[in-house]
Amino acid sequence: MLFKEVREDCKKFGEIQLPVRMTARSAGWDIFSNEEIILEPNQQHTFWTDVKVHLNSDEFLMLLPRSSIGIKYNLMLANTVGIIDADYYENPDNDGNIGVCLYNYGKVPVKVDKGMRIAQGIPMNYIGFVEGLKSHGVKRYGGFGSTGNR
Repeated sequence: MLFKEVREDCKKFGEIQLPVRMTARSAGWDIFSNEEIILEPNQQHTFWTDVKVHLNSDEFLMLLPRSSIGIKYNLMLANTVGIIDADYYENPDNDGNIGVCLYNYGKVPVKVDKGMRIAQGIPMNYIGFVEGLKSHGVKRYGGFGSTGNR
C-alpha cells in the first residue's frame, strides 16, 4: 500500500497532508481535511483529500470515522463505511482522489479545521476469487457508487 498525491488536473487544493499512522501499532492511517468548514446540523460535506492509494489486486482500503469524530463532534461518515477498491487508483474520472463525506447528526454546528483528522483508512486483504461466482470485470470510472452505473 502506498499513498500518493493525485494528478495536478484532479487536485482540488494546493498543499496537502498524506495520511499517517499516529503510533507504531495503529491499524488506521489518519486522513486529514484540506479545508475549513462549518457543518450545520443535518448537513453533509465531501472533503476531497487529493490523495490516492495504490493497492495490490487483493487489497482494499476501508474508510471509517475516527472515534473522536463521533464522540466529540457528532460527525459520522455519510455512507457509514467507505471502501476504496484497488482499481479506484488512477481511474480516468478523478485519478483515485479519495473523498470523505462527513454528516453532522448533532444539534449544533461543528467547525472542521484544515488539518483536522477526519477519518481513518485501514488496509485490508480479501479473497479475490471464489469458484462459481461471477465477476463482471468492467473497467472502473469514477467513485461513490460508480460501479452501479454500468
